[in-house]
Amino acid sequence: MSVNDIIDKIRNDSQAVANGIVAEARGEAGDRMAEAQARADEIAAQRREQAERDAESARVRSLALARLAARDAKISCKQRAVDRVFLQATQMISAMDSSAYAAWLERLLVERADGEMRVEPARADAGVLDAALVERANAEVGGESKTDAAGGPKATLSLGEPTDEIERGFLLRTGRIVTDCSIATLVAEARERYEADVYERLFGGDGE
Repeated sequence: MSVNDIIDKIRNDSQAVANGIVAEARGEAGDRMAEAQARADEIAAQRREQAERDAESARVRSLALARLAARDAKISCKQRAVDRVFLQATQMISAMDSSAYAAWLERLLVERADGEMRVEPARADAGVLDAALVERANAEVGGESKTDAAGGPKATLSLGEPTDEIERGFLLRTGRIVTDCSIATLVAEARERYEADVYERLFGGDGE
């Protein structure tokens, strides 16, 4: 083998080795690129899934908030309807003509009288709840149906000065004890007793 043949062989062998190294490097690079692409695809898929989950979660939250707002609005409307019932009760009492209103006050006075009491009418009602009305009430509470255990009158009423503490109705005062018989208080007491019944009549079995 000549020198030229030896040189050619070495060159050819070296080229083959180099080509093998390059091919191996290319293959490894390709594998790594494929792994990187697969990882990138996996991350992208995860992010899409997360975005979809986030979107669904946001949609569910939004729907829940909308339902809650609708429920609150419904409850608010029903509460306003109940409020209107008792407001109308107040307005109906206030709108009575003087004779009907006087009869209503007299009946209330007889029902609430107990012991010796001073009647203090609201200033707006002083012209209706006068001495004559108190005398008529005294006659009723002094009857047999209104006697105490000792057989005496259940109550004795006297007319006091008009008061500015209430707008309509009257106060019954016994020493330091005051019984509020104003229209506002009477309607509030009625609301405590009958609000559930009013709600049932207005809305039936609807619990909201």
